[in-house]
Amino acid sequence: MTRAASPHTPGLAQMYNDQINSILAKLSSDWDLDLPLSEEKTSMISAESELSRKQSNCLAKVKLLVFKDKIAPVYLQFETDALALYNGWINKPNGL
Repeated sequence: MTRAASPHTPGLAQMYNDQINSILAKLSSDWDLDLPLSEEKTSMISAESELSRKQSNCLAKVKLLVFKDKIAPVYLQFETDALALYNGWINKPNGL
């Protein structure tokens, strides 16, 4: 008698990766940050680019905070600080 294959549940690594990608996607969408969602995209961006360095740095910090289960308060603080900065910004098209 053969057993039916049981449904595969994602491993811990996949759960962390999904959480990281979800956070990066939300930040990118809400703040137009164009953050990479995976290591593959990061490696495709030129390593010499300042933007690439900043994106990789952000990705590494988000990963660390997710693994240490400390992302929620940092994310909330970022949202609070970013909103305060954004709401105080005044568009001055002809200003210097």
